[in-house]
Amino acid sequence: MTLKNTSAFLTSIANNQLVQFTNSVYSEVDIFTAAAADSVIRKIVVTSTDTATKLLNLYAYDGANDFLIGSFTIPITAGTDGVTPAIDLLSCSVNANSFPLDLQGNRYISLKTGWKLRASVAQPTTAKLINLFVQGADYTVLS
Repeated sequence: MTLKNTSAFLTSIANNQLVQFTNSVYSEVDIFTAAAADSVIRKIVVTSTDTATKLLNLYAYDGANDFLIGSFTIPITAGTDGVTPAIDLLSCSVNANSFPLDLQGNRYISLKTGWKLRASVAQPTTAKLINLFVQGADYTVLS
């Protein structure tokens, strides 16, 4: 990997990923994989059709171990009933305050090559869904 302080790096390629949790898929799953020159995550939007609040855990995975980096409460029908807004995990919670701020004041997560962001959620109610949209970008080295 090229050193960041000796080369120019720009985020130039969108890297958006989608994950859906169901009654049978709710344990730790990959929600974002870093690219060859590292990646940055700008938003993690969560919607839910569940009629019960759910706890979502977010993990950084280094290829061998999961590290819990935050737990978030997902409200009933978040982003799906026209009343309760969808949740952006990087701006909604006390847990998000641990993430750094960019120059515009937005929280973000940087992931180096080989790392993944993973999530798990308390088991959704039968026939209910919890969706995650991860908006990120991959770094490109300028030569």
